[in-house]
Amino acid sequence: MLRCPSPDDPSDRTGRPTMRALVAAAIGLAPVLLFILLISVVDLPPDGPTSPKPLLTADPGPKK
Repeated sequence: MLRCPSPDDPSDRTGRPTMRALVAAAIGLAPVLLFILLISVVDLPPDGPTSPKPLLTADPGPKK
């Protein structure tokens, strides 16, 4: 006869502890992801003066 294991049975390794770990990881990462989202949405101006000239990100070529 087949028996139905209880959720508290330590011999039952059908994935329940894995789900607990997954839920715990999701709960732990939620505040971090919300903080990163908040930082990306709120566009804070840089501290101090900024240069009006753009920075060169590529090779400007030979000087003439």
